[in-house]
Amino acid sequence: DEPAVLSVTQRMLERAGYVVICAADGQAAVDAFRQHADRIDLAVIDVTMPILSGTEVSAILRREKPDLHIILTSGYSAQDIQSRASGNSVAGFLQKPFRPQELLEMVSKAFPAD
Repeated sequence: DEPAVLSVTQRMLERAGYVVICAADGQAAVDAFRQHADRIDLAVIDVTMPILSGTEVSAILRREKPDLHIILTSGYSAQDIQSRASGNSVAGFLQKPFRPQELLEMVSKAFPAD
């Protein structure tokens, strides 16, 4: 995503105790995932990214790690995203701009208590 949004999102997740790996574009996200796949349980992916779109990235990550939790974000509406991401199972969707608490709640919902 945009560097400022990426930085803010990273800080808010780290403050909540999560370990965060960031990527500035779709290909960098796939590369980072492949390098750290064993340590990654959740991906927060913007639908609109350079090089590879967020829906392309989520499809690649889903093929490589079917149990990966994926949250998509976008300035587009949820209805627009559903048509773009059809067949691509995701744990949730956050429309931008979102509040920090909304992101943390979505992340928490991706990992329901046993």
